[in-house]
Amino acid sequence: MPSPPEQPAVRQLDKGKIELTSRIKVKGVSPDQVYQFMTSLDDERYRQWHPEHHLEWRVVHRPKDETVGSIYYFRERFEDGQVLGAKIKVVEAIPGERLVQRSISPWWKSFDIITGLESIPEGTLVTHQIVAGSDLPLLGRLFNLILIPLFLKEHHIQAIHNHANEEFTNLERLL
Repeated sequence: MPSPPEQPAVRQLDKGKIELTSRIKVKGVSPDQVYQFMTSLDDERYRQWHPEHHLEWRVVHRPKDETVGSIYYFRERFEDGQVLGAKIKVVEAIPGERLVQRSISPWWKSFDIITGLESIPEGTLVTHQIVAGSDLPLLGRLFNLILIPLFLKEHHIQAIHNHANEEFTNLERLL
């Protein structure tokens, strides 16, 4: 029986941005396997990864032999019923260690998804972070003050955390 997941860590960053961090143990799977899975997704594998929650995955652009610069569209449903759809761009990729994806649309849902991978005796420790908010020089703080409370209510923070725990532990059966 899997151990219960840690609670999410939430903290406020500069300009009113919010960081949500979940740490998940993925047993029997290496960091390289998790990284390869995440960087070679197609719609079928995306839906298998988290059935009934992952709704759509589409490659918009993938540079030849590169991960950085890839653009994807995804749509997923959280346990609280909220559906998120967005285009994301890979802005950093260190094989087997780290993947950073940034939302590029819609403009009003500004977030980064940061996935850190660390080898542990049981398999992989995934540090999954969502950093929500804008870095706009003049309007960023106002933008964050208004929009973050609309999209990151307490129940939704818990739903995002539960979603990350479920999807990453699902890799134990998929890989």
